Formats: sequence, structure tokens, C-alpha cells
Amino acid sequence: MPHAHLPRPSARSGVLLAGLSGILLLAGCSSDESASQGQGGIPPATVVVETTKASDVSVRQDYAGRARGAREVEVRARINGILEERLYDEGQVVREGDALFRIDRKQAQAALQRARAERQVADANVQQAEREWNRIASLFERNAVSERERDAARSALDLARANLAVGRWVRGG
Repeated sequence: MPHAHLPRPSARSGVLLAGLSGILLLAGCSSDESASQGQGGIPPATVVVETTKASDVSVRQDYAGRARGAREVEVRARINGILEERLYDEGQVVREGDALFRIDRKQAQAALQRARAERQVADANVQQAEREWNRIASLFERNAVSERERDAARSALDLARANLAVGRWVRGG
């Protein structure tokens, strides 16, 4: 495959190219202002001059944020009910034991009456179980009842006493 030989640029064409580049560069950097204004050049910028005055300026900056107290306290009622009145002012200092709210007494009184009735029922059940136990125990000594009946009477007495104790514990007394 024959190689095609490209002619090498001569030194004369290199000098000619450098000379033309220099002329174009000098023509672009001319400082002839009259020529540029006559050819539609950029006019000089307009400058406004102001005199300064010293005065106080208030600076206001607004920031979004959330404030929290150093201590937070959770307040809970000991009983359920409907709140009738708040007995303190917001931000007021209160001490342990201070009344903070007035709660409707109807529900609390009904719950108290129900608890008293349950206590009476539990007391009556214990008394009945004790009487039954005494009766069955004496009959068992005379072989008049079975061991199973005696155990059932004893279990009934234990259960009645446990129910009474649970009621006292739940109601706090």
C-alpha cells in the first residue's frame, strides 16, 4: 500500500501566518474612542451620587422557636369524674396536697356507696362461711358428713375471707 505524502508547510507560510495574526491583534486593541463611538459602541454608564447621613436604625429579627419550662409536671386526678372548676391560676405556685380542681361529686359518691355495699356483702359472705364451717366441722367430728363436704366448707370460708381482703385492698381500707 503506497503512502501518500502531504506537503510540509514551508517556513515562509509560517511567517506569513504569524504576521497576519499580529496585525489583527493590533487592530482589535486600538484606543481610538472617536472611532468606537461613531460605530455604535457602548456609551459610558450613568452614575448617581448620593450624600450619606448618619442616623439610628432599629434592627428587628424574628425567629421561630418553642419555649419549654425547666421542669415539667404531669397532673393526674386520683378519681374519675367531670371537672366542674379549676381552682388555680396559670403560672401560680402550688404545693403538694393543694386542691387544683373541683370534680363533680355524684360519680364519686355513687362509687363510695357501691364500695360500701360490696363490703357489706363480703362481710356477710364471711359470716355465712364461718357458720357453715362451724356446723360442718362439728358434724365431721361425729362422722355425719364426708371429708369432701368438710373440705368444701373450709374452701368456701377461705374464699370468702380472700374476697373480703381483696375488697379492702382495692378500696384502700
